Amino acid sequence: MHFLFIKVLIGHLDYLVRALGGGILVFLIEHLSGNVAKFAKYCVENYSIEELIHSSSKGIDHAACTRWGITEEEWQNAIFSVLKELRHN
Repeated sequence: MHFLFIKVLIGHLDYLVRALGGGILVFLIEHLSGNVAKFAKYCVENYSIEELIHSSSKGIDHAACTRWGITEEEWQNAIFSVLKELRHN
């Protein structure tokens, strides 16, 4: 069920971003900085979209937040940015 929800959510990202003016909801990876950008780049290089959907369906990864020195909101921004990036590649 979580997988389906995330898949539907990703399917609506493009629409939501366009409706909100092109980037208010979802940051593009190139707009991330610091540890958040490093975390996003690591995810793109090391995980498939399916792996990220599966792991993010469990909620915020607090261990990753601690390890990368990012907040929960930054983790969400990074994951959604990575999912959007991988979806278009």
